[in-house]
Amino acid sequence: VTIIVNEIICGPPDIFLPNAFTPNSDNANDVLKLRGNNIIPEDFVFRIFDRWGNLMFETFDPSDGWDGSYKGTPCDPGVFVYYFEALCIDNETYSEKGNITLIK
Repeated sequence: VTIIVNEIICGPPDIFLPNAFTPNSDNANDVLKLRGNNIIPEDFVFRIFDRWGNLMFETFDPSDGWDGSYKGTPCDPGVFVYYFEALCIDNETYSEKGNITLIK
């Protein structure tokens, strides 16, 4: 069995973003959020796009996450594109883009 985890090292602790989430109101994996420490909140951006490139979610606050909706309407299951950029306390800027799967 092979498990792939997207992980970016950001100083001693790392930034982690799961590759799937289930916003189905069961209180488990309902919100997609970056996890990590040592992020400077003033220099952070996290965006989610649909497959046509439409911006579905954007935050500049590392504590915010995407609930799988767009303008209050739940999105259909599918694959979305994420992008994040974070400045960490080691004065390095880290960025990554990839895919996120919304499962219901």
